[in-house]
Amino acid sequence: MAAAGRQSKMLVVGSGITGCISASMLSRAGAKVTVWEKGGGVGGRMTTHRHPNDPSSHVDMGAQYITAYNRDEYDGAFQRLRKDTFADLASNGILSPLVGTIDGERSTGDAHYVSRDGLNSVAKHYLRSAGIAPQTHHTLSQVDSRHDQALCFTASGELHEFDAVILTMPVPQVLALKGSVTISIDPAILAKLQAVTYSSRYALGLFYDRHVASTWTAKYARDSPALRFLCWDDAKRASSSSPSPTTSALLAHSSVEFGREYLETDKAQVQDMMLKAVERECPHLPAPVHSHLIRWRYSQVTSGYPTSPGVEVLSRQPLVVVTGDAFSRSNFEGCLYAAQKTTDVVLSALGMQ
Repeated sequence: MAAAGRQSKMLVVGSGITGCISASMLSRAGAKVTVWEKGGGVGGRMTTHRHPNDPSSHVDMGAQYITAYNRDEYDGAFQRLRKDTFADLASNGILSPLVGTIDGERSTGDAHYVSRDGLNSVAKHYLRSAGIAPQTHHTLSQVDSRHDQALCFTASGELHEFDAVILTMPVPQVLALKGSVTISIDPAILAKLQAVTYSSRYALGLFYDRHVASTWTAKYARDSPALRFLCWDDAKRASSSSPSPTTSALLAHSSVEFGREYLETDKAQVQDMMLKAVERECPHLPAPVHSHLIRWRYSQVTSGYPTSPGVEVLSRQPLVVVTGDAFSRSNFEGCLYAAQKTTDVVLSALGMQ
């Protein structure tokens, strides 16, 4: 807990959507928030890859859209937050309805939204609106304690002290951290964390120097052993007011089975295999002028934390919590729920509510 009169210093580890929303909420509540991201950009599994010679041409490499579900699963307070969140993102020009249909999707009445600048702009919006500049290429490697302070070490050996630490990376990465805090996790909590599992898959982004016309915007590749989902990124963001596209970008997600079988295979070989699978699925495509492959080791939660509490406390002094979609649902609304629960727990524990 921060000394009387001193602003609480909090570290959010990971700049995926749960981390960015949590950082924004905590900052607005009066905390001094630092965000560490081990990679070079924000977004996590909402990352967007841009053509190196044309930033206006991009493809979402993880989540393809954000869904507002047509069902009531949460309490009234969260339902209001959910409604306000979608309204805020729409009014700020961050989200707009997905254009076109998704072949193979069951009709549920759910509404899908995309971002004209790529879905990582959603994460950027939360940090920007809270005035937080993320510190990229900062990898947390160890968490120790000194009285009520968390001693956080980076992989490069830097030491920083915080009143609270919010861990939002995949659970296996949390369990790999060194230091007294993770060593002393309650055995019952540790067993639950160790039971959390994820699927693995690859994402291949393909860029074309001319517009490629297609009869579909996105579709599930039901008959391909290598592919699961394909989406024309430019088509899903098109609107009647948009200028006619001159280029195209295609996203291909591998199947879970393919991701599991070739998880440790050389990425160049995997890319070649996936490109051939795309060509079989979509004959007569021109040759791509640029491509980008991502290996999602922790793609989607397949077995989450029991009871989906949104957040779990690993240490109360110093305060260290773990959160993310593994503690709710593996979608945007689940991440929003986790961020809200995390904010409530952290503010209450530090006497800020």
